[in-house]
Amino acid sequence: MCTLTFSPQRSGFLVVMNRDEQRSRIAALPPIFRQLGDRQALFPSEPTGGTWMGMNDAGVVLALINWYSVPSLPLALPVSRGVIIPTLLSESDAQMAGSSLATLALDQIQPFRLVGIFPRNVGGQVREWRWDGETVVAIEHPWKLEHWISSGADEQGAERERRRCFARHSTAADHGTKEWLIRLHASHEPAPGAASICVHREDAATVSQTRIGWADGSGWMEYVEGSPCESWEKGRPT
Repeated sequence: MCTLTFSPQRSGFLVVMNRDEQRSRIAALPPIFRQLGDRQALFPSEPTGGTWMGMNDAGVVLALINWYSVPSLPLALPVSRGVIIPTLLSESDAQMAGSSLATLALDQIQPFRLVGIFPRNVGGQVREWRWDGETVVAIEHPWKLEHWISSGADEQGAERERRRCFARHSTAADHGTKEWLIRLHASHEPAPGAASICVHREDAATVSQTRIGWADGSGWMEYVEGSPCESWEKGRPT
């Protein structure tokens, strides 16, 4: 359960991702640098090492969301979706990332949508891979502001309400900026609950937010634990 936003900038891009999880799930670990092949990568992780989002020193950003609209697979020996991004972050372009994805035991992995951002490709490239349990489909997205949404409660309903929220705020003077992204990812419209971007359910909630920026050949990552609405309220100017 997540909401991911990509926003191109004059000399790079911004990405913000809310991670929504069961309240009973063990807390994740903050980002650390790791050597993956020839690349250095940075990502938060589960205690077991898997992750849902990361970046490497080539500016590649990968983010994974569960695909709840597709039925779960009856897997005898399931492999965690968390292994996908650490495997692919050793690559620097979409073609090689796709080749690495094909080496995984996908028939033992539940359906997912994987978004990759590749700034070194001409003009920048945004590629999404969708695994439905039978085939992988690669989709090219234009280099423009885009959102990806998942929800274990009501995926279609959550996508509808969250996109309405983004649309309502699309005319803001700071549209597409870091401040706008953080503010929108802390939103409770239409009300705090399963459909709001900042999720508040009895059994689940938005547990962290990861922010990534890349410009002129260098990048940064910010990782905020807890509900985004609380950290945004604390950071608001008075």
